[in-house]
Amino acid sequence: MTAKKSFKGYEGIVAFLIFEVLALTTFGLGGINIVFHIAGFLVATFALLTSGNQFKKGELLHLLVFIVPLFIFAVLVSLAGSDYFEGKILENICSLLGIMGFFFMGLAARRNESFNIETALICIGGGLALLVLINTFATWFDYGPFYPLIFSSKPDGYYRGEVINLTKEMNVLVGLKFYESTISYGTQFAVLLSASIPALFFIDRKKETKKFLVVALYAVISILAIATVTSITGIIFLAIVLVIGVVYKFFRDNDLFKKLLKWAFIVILGLGCLFVILVIINNITSTSIFAQNAFLNKVFNTNHVMSKINAVLSPAFKPYNLFGFHSGNIDDVYGQTYDALLSSSGHFELEILKEGGIFALISLITFGVFSFFSTGRYLKNSHDNSSTKSVLLTFFIVFVLYYSVAFETFPLIHVKEYLNSFSRSTPFMVLLFLVGYVANSKKIAPVEFEKKEKKTKDVGTGVSAVEEYDFSDSDQEEKE
Repeated sequence: MTAKKSFKGYEGIVAFLIFEVLALTTFGLGGINIVFHIAGFLVATFALLTSGNQFKKGELLHLLVFIVPLFIFAVLVSLAGSDYFEGKILENICSLLGIMGFFFMGLAARRNESFNIETALICIGGGLALLVLINTFATWFDYGPFYPLIFSSKPDGYYRGEVINLTKEMNVLVGLKFYESTISYGTQFAVLLSASIPALFFIDRKKETKKFLVVALYAVISILAIATVTSITGIIFLAIVLVIGVVYKFFRDNDLFKKLLKWAFIVILGLGCLFVILVIINNITSTSIFAQNAFLNKVFNTNHVMSKINAVLSPAFKPYNLFGFHSGNIDDVYGQTYDALLSSSGHFELEILKEGGIFALISLITFGVFSFFSTGRYLKNSHDNSSTKSVLLTFFIVFVLYYSVAFETFPLIHVKEYLNSFSRSTPFMVLLFLVGYVANSKKIAPVEFEKKEKKTKDVGTGVSAVEEYDFSDSDQEEKE
């Protein structure tokens, strides 16, 4: 027996380990991330040993468009030496292994005969649902349901002599202990769990009753958690999730709608890029070029949103901050870097600048662009059912949007030193796994296992159906 065949016999065990790692990672034990980084890397290693021979010839070479930018990103945010992680050698190495491990685990999972993406999504949803329920019950116990409305007339409370606003905090589990956190941080898990809602549009309630009940339970938990803490951001994202589900259900095959959506996306992306360029120009010049005009100054400088963004962008282009923010540099006379490190901008893109610098952000954007096109090919060509595709699509969109507008760097209200690192967070690890699962290059489509029925005529016995696993291409074979 060859080594490849002997490893292949453990595919079922590896698939089980993948399910367990995903469930535990999404639950997260309240932020003990280093454990899951190591677990993800080890399981990814086993998965590649058992399923690595199923990659097509040259496929890994074409997948370098994902692997190279992700590796550069991982090195910069893990080892570049931002003040956030200075001196944490073991934690930094584990972060690097975790980022690459979860992505490769997703790549290998799709080539594992025993792996099932529906089971994986149920495990992810189960971990999130358990965490959301615990946080929600803990919040109800201390504050009560709909407490932001109840305390709206008298929001002030006291903690060790400090005046706090009760309507802007909730309880969350961190390291098996409960802490008061911002609502946007606590709500993120319920918002990610709500990505399961679009699957209800595609599951047959009569034929797939158990699956429908599980997904419906996830949907109810997410809605209940968001509603009872009265999170306006969460409610907006619930509406976004419903829109995505309706659009994917009724318009995914409408050519006119797809053309309109494509052009709308191009216009929005173009305007967004133009705005980003103007914001960068405003921060790299010695004096703000927009400060002389009252309207432009208000748009780019003096409002609440842009002031937080400028506080990070302004020191981001300094030579000593190109590979992660380092406070205490002799040229940082006004302490801009130090202030930026202690600020919470609300945007994960700016947190990447702090953790790994401008080149880390460029690498992540490059990885994201290739992932965007790969996801489009997956939705078009994969044999996965529509409910699975809808959940993956919704999760990707909601993840990027939510962390672009509501990311919390220091979410614990009474524990200022607790850092919520984006690149080391458990939701980001889960995202990397799912991106690895859908990833494929333009020239070579990855393989899938598809259960097929072969009908064979047998004289005297009629027609019998034989089910067997057939190793075949998920998409059309590459033409020479």
